[in-house]
Amino acid sequence: MKKSNFLISLLFVFVACQGSKEKTKNTVFELPWYSSESQKYEIQKIELKTLTNPKDLKGNAAEVYLEPKYKSGKGFEEKKIDLRFVEKGNLLIPANTASLQLATVYAHLEKLSDLDRKLGVYEVLPRPRKIGVNVKIVLREGEKSEKNNAYYTAKTDTLIIVPYDREELPITLNAGVIAHEHFHGLFEKLVRDSGNEKQVLAAKEEQVSTSDYNEVILRAWDEGLADFWAWVYTGDDLFMSHSLPEHADVRRLDVKATPLPKKEDIIKLLREHDSESEQIAISYKLGTLYARYFRGLARELSSKSDEKNSHQVRESVAKDVVAALKKLKTRMSALSSNAKLDPELLIIALDEESGDLVALNCKSTQELLSVSNYKAKACQ
Repeated sequence: MKKSNFLISLLFVFVACQGSKEKTKNTVFELPWYSSESQKYEIQKIELKTLTNPKDLKGNAAEVYLEPKYKSGKGFEEKKIDLRFVEKGNLLIPANTASLQLATVYAHLEKLSDLDRKLGVYEVLPRPRKIGVNVKIVLREGEKSEKNNAYYTAKTDTLIIVPYDREELPITLNAGVIAHEHFHGLFEKLVRDSGNEKQVLAAKEEQVSTSDYNEVILRAWDEGLADFWAWVYTGDDLFMSHSLPEHADVRRLDVKATPLPKKEDIIKLLREHDSESEQIAISYKLGTLYARYFRGLARELSSKSDEKNSHQVRESVAKDVVAALKKLKTRMSALSSNAKLDPELLIIALDEESGDLVALNCKSTQELLSVSNYKAKACQ
């Protein structure tokens, strides 16, 4: 695989010599890390606390695999990794691209685990988290191996980053993308619960089945909140721009959300665009509305409350999101098996669980729900 110029330039910065001393027990690494001040990735000293063997990247936060074979339903087959670090004072500095990528991925999963603890969802996910880097997978028979993307697979509860062959920031170093994929695991456990999904039977006359429609809505919530989670973790409204700039504008979060469409309008749209790829695209577009709405609530919280610290504001809204997801799951469980999900159901759950947050920006909430019959209780 062609190495990106970004990785090559980083290694020139990092390495003056190669090799490492077996006696080292350092848990501080020099890694490329997003700075919310400069809005760029910079070399920073990152302390890790969960590594039992730092130079082998073995620890309680994650199991990281390089170019492993992935078997559907089973997960990764471990492969020996050539990890090398240069010891410089009390630092471990990656001495090859594999070490750079895997150390950075591990670091993000440790920090995301810390965030999970703060938000009360640490126990929701099995630990250590499992993630494969540069995994060669084919999603559909006859197609080429995937490139320049990342996935969460519910069946094996694993994160997969496929090879990256572009010139921008590799996805393995993109904090926002890793946080996005990590959130999918939380959504799976808190909302989807795929192992216990109700069986949905579509009526013969339905042109859009209940299961297909509901999958579009669930994916929209999942993808939208995953983008919001990327911002919660990084403070980066344009996290896609560093690795996949062509998606940056349509997924940016510092833009006002437009109204959610009615259920009937979504059904009509799905009738007109019935291929899997088209319906996935509809989910992403719809999901961005949710992401921008929650981002806007955080902006209002920052401007109207005593909480001026960016991390505190982001984590405060994230706690409200977790509460809303738990309420959402309860509401969904009470629905009949053939019920189509209302697109505003996520906002209703937030209104019921965190009315104070909703009340901070009633105008935005009312505009988001302007075509809905639901009126936010917090704004009445």
